[in-house]
Amino acid sequence: MASAQNQKYGLPTLMGGEQTSLENKASQETSRGMPDSSSRIVFRALQASDAPEVARIWRAGLSQTSQSQNNPFLKCAMSILLKKMEVQALGKRGDVGPEGRNLAKRWGGAEYPCSDLSSCKLMLVAVDKDRNAVVGCCGVKRGTDEQKDVEDPEKTDVFSVWRLSVSEDARGEGLGRKLMDHVEEWARLRGGKKMQLYTGNPAASKFYQKLGYSKTSAFAHEKSLLTTKLAACLLTK
Repeated sequence: MASAQNQKYGLPTLMGGEQTSLENKASQETSRGMPDSSSRIVFRALQASDAPEVARIWRAGLSQTSQSQNNPFLKCAMSILLKKMEVQALGKRGDVGPEGRNLAKRWGGAEYPCSDLSSCKLMLVAVDKDRNAVVGCCGVKRGTDEQKDVEDPEKTDVFSVWRLSVSEDARGEGLGRKLMDHVEEWARLRGGKKMQLYTGNPAASKFYQKLGYSKTSAFAHEKSLLTTKLAACLLTK
């Protein structure tokens, strides 16, 4: 089944154990609501009702980016830059929009879990079942432009991460790593060979490098998705 889908959408066809592994992972993705195995957290696709809370979490994360700067001049400059970014993003025509409405329009409609390997984007949210509250989010899409969707898998096998954010009261529990694990696996199942992301947050940069990402410029980071999970674990030690 997975092989037929791969051929249909131009994704690489694997052999033997690799093909079986991908089939098993796709089956696992569609057979359960992707709960975190050790806790109360459930991972699912963004819904319209989640947008205001996702926008709030993302907005709160901007202050962490400026506060993590060690250089006082950079901290001041970053604060001004991020405030301008925040105002633009939350505006009527911004990427996020008032109460996250534009975020819901741009990223909404996806499903997770989902066996449709042709899907090109997903905004994953982490939900605390005990509080029925969104506590984290992470967007992933084919291509590297948040504004432009790349639906044809033959055009690129590069995916990108957007707006990884974790609520302040949920930090320190490994939720950011779990969100990244989920979106990386989502991209792999759709033929992704490389993941890219951008951040001006020094603390976030260190976090991504612990996950196996290489810093390629002042803000850009990338990682091969062909790296096995075992190799990724070794990179973090």
